[in-house]
Amino acid sequence: MFRDHRNVLNIYIYAPVDARYKNCVEVLKMKPEEATKMIYKVDKARTAYHKRYAKYAPGDPDSKQIMIDSSMLGVEERRKFWQRSCEGDLGCRERYV
Repeated sequence: MFRDHRNVLNIYIYAPVDARYKNCVEVLKMKPEEATKMIYKVDKARTAYHKRYAKYAPGDPDSKQIMIDSSMLGVEERRKFWQRSCEGDLGCRERYV
């Protein structure tokens, strides 16, 4: 969609399977078997959707400038990181913050 636009930063935010599994079981209170199945189904659907519309897999490093493991930071830390990032050359502070 933004392939031909200037000032586009392609970012992929992900979490490793073990972090997603832990979140499903501990935070969402899912049964372990249910969590495993759900993660597999969501990943499969997300990949198929992304390949259909973007023509590459969601985590393809050749299509991203930045890839971030969301399990490394908490929600508030991620928000602060993106706010500080957007205040730079992209000029998105005025539009999105």
